[in-house]
Amino acid sequence: MVFKFSPTFLLSEIIFFVKRFIGVFLYPYKTFRNIYLESSVSEFVFVAFAIAVYYLFTDHLRSNNYEPFILFAVTVLQLLLTVCFFLFFKLILNRDYELKTVSAINLFTYSLAPTLIWFYFNSALYKFLPPPRTESILGISFSIFFITITLILLFYKIILLYLAVRYTTGCNFFTIIYLISLYMILILPYILALYNFNFFKIPIL
Repeated sequence: MVFKFSPTFLLSEIIFFVKRFIGVFLYPYKTFRNIYLESSVSEFVFVAFAIAVYYLFTDHLRSNNYEPFILFAVTVLQLLLTVCFFLFFKLILNRDYELKTVSAINLFTYSLAPTLIWFYFNSALYKFLPPPRTESILGISFSIFFITITLILLFYKIILLYLAVRYTTGCNFFTIIYLISLYMILILPYILALYNFNFFKIPIL
């Protein structure tokens, strides 16, 4: 599928993207299978646009330590490196499995959906309900609500990451768990480095 700059085509691509974005939460297995079978570059572009808008919004909200473009570039780079990490193990462990580079990029791009929602949700709360928050009944209720939303999105994040690795590598359950565990171990120093250099408190991963 080729990305064209025509109003009709762009509108159809947006509708298609929105359906898939909703689908990763309602029908994650089916949606990720469809992403693997058929993907377009425009889907990555839309998510990248959402990431860029987020950094522009937060910079206006509370002024980031780095320019939004730099934060955006780091986020896109870490996404592509994540894809490369799992594609590398796909080539080692499962050479017979069909390699679809664009699909692999989109699989991990869509796995960012819960993360993006959480970041937008958190920033919106900062805008409309800024800290400090009291220890009243309303304050405690809000904290429970926030933790619940966070846990639900984390649950979806784990599912989507698993499906992204599964369709990218074609490996079995235990190999996928091993690869994800190895990935988490390797990115921990990276996350700490970003925190120490004041890039992100929590990166979009």
